[in-house]
Amino acid sequence: MLPEDRLLFTLTGQRFTDVRRARAVSICKDHRIQWDYVYETAFVHGVAPLVAHNLLSCLSDGLTLPHEMLARWMMSRQQSMDITKARDEILSEALAYFDARDIGVMLIKGAALDLLVYDEPWYTLSEDIDIILNVRKQDLTDTSDQEIVDLFRPLIEHDYFEHHDLNLNGLLPIDFNQIWDRAQQFAHGDSLVFVPSPEDMLLSVCINSFRKRFFSLKNLCDVTETVTYLNDQDLDYSRIVPLARSCKCENIVYTALYVAGKYMDCQIPESLLSDLRVNSVRSAAIAYLVGRQSFSNLAEMHSGRRIMGRTTSASALLPGAVYRWDQILQKMLFIWRSRKLAKAGWYDGIHNLGTDLGSRRTPT
Repeated sequence: MLPEDRLLFTLTGQRFTDVRRARAVSICKDHRIQWDYVYETAFVHGVAPLVAHNLLSCLSDGLTLPHEMLARWMMSRQQSMDITKARDEILSEALAYFDARDIGVMLIKGAALDLLVYDEPWYTLSEDIDIILNVRKQDLTDTSDQEIVDLFRPLIEHDYFEHHDLNLNGLLPIDFNQIWDRAQQFAHGDSLVFVPSPEDMLLSVCINSFRKRFFSLKNLCDVTETVTYLNDQDLDYSRIVPLARSCKCENIVYTALYVAGKYMDCQIPESLLSDLRVNSVRSAAIAYLVGRQSFSNLAEMHSGRRIMGRTTSASALLPGAVYRWDQILQKMLFIWRSRKLAKAGWYDGIHNLGTDLGSRRTPT
């Protein structure tokens, strides 16, 4: 592994212990660090503010940084604070808009983690804010989908009753009725929002890590910090296994937790991985690919040739090893049909392909 990658893994986490700080300083002293690589990779992976925060705390332990690079890290942290504040104001406006129309809102992914898991919401930056509206698109009354799009996109990505990122466009048979039933309510400013239950939150961050080939630093951090948060809540992990099996994502959960444990010091209950019962051949393949970081460095994780609209490289081997056989066929069908729709100019229909490929459920 590149020393720069080792440093990034060490610096990514909001619980930056003395052990991790000493490890980071040691890496910097033992190697000539390519700081441009570290900064640019942290930025691409959405963790530059958090890495900057932890890196700057190492200065008191004897770490030295080039003056220009120090200024870039400090600017990155301040910019993230400013961006997060502006995004939070827009989210508050959106919540007020939906409150006035009696439409319930569930925060998922980064928005939910910022509310409950992260000490500071500016530590990481998501590309957008993901929410689920507790209404079917055809049941909208006082508003319209186009009005919502015009008001809040591209910053806020909304879906109706379910979300395509969680069921992977219909690949996973997730029962969104149960997700809404298990959801908890929390205050966000002057509004009340739904947040997935602890079990559903853990599954969602693992699924999102799978979407990013398991080695996105932000998603790895999300998994690690969610596990830490749930450990503090005394979560009964025995409830995770049957839920993962019902959603046919036990391989995904296993791999996301395995990678986080190996590279991020994620404290996973010893019995959880074995209870997921991933077969020995698959688990051996996963261990082999994870141990070699999917034959890629962090800077090149999502580079490669474009084939059928998808970026292909060695880093795609790990998610490929995680798919069930039936999911591979469903995924191929989804790619083929989405390309067909895109060529015809029917872009709005791509996210709705899951209605035919998965077990879509409507609110009761």
